[in-house]
Amino acid sequence: MKNLALLILMAAPLVGCTATRLDADHDAHFSHIFGERPADLKVLNSRVYCMWWTSDDWEFELYAPASWVESQKWGLRRIQEKTVWDDEVMFPGEFWRPRYASPWFAPGEPQLYEVWQLCLTSIPYKHLYVEKASKENNLIHVYYRRD
Repeated sequence: MKNLALLILMAAPLVGCTATRLDADHDAHFSHIFGERPADLKVLNSRVYCMWWTSDDWEFELYAPASWVESQKWGLRRIQEKTVWDDEVMFPGEFWRPRYASPWFAPGEPQLYEVWQLCLTSIPYKHLYVEKASKENNLIHVYYRRD
């Protein structure tokens, strides 16, 4: 009994720990979250936070084909430019540039993007930023995060 109590006391601090996948292996991150990567999709930056008690949090910067971007919009709602900073968006300042986002996750000015967020839950934790003017070899510049 004494050993069990000691084991519980030693393990308790680990309950809140996360295993963070760093920015090194973008293809592995993409596969972990989305499955097989389309051949014409380029992962520029990524970070995945693996958590054993819930779904993983992640952020990506991509050049993606339009078909892939459209497939990711399922269940998301487009946020109008004027509402990105008002009360329609939960935590408006955090929505655009989360304080804990990676340094490379910087979409720029809101008017440069179509902004989408998850609308099927009480907390809109999935956000897609689609650059309006980007076309590099028919690919669209996208920032995508789940938190």
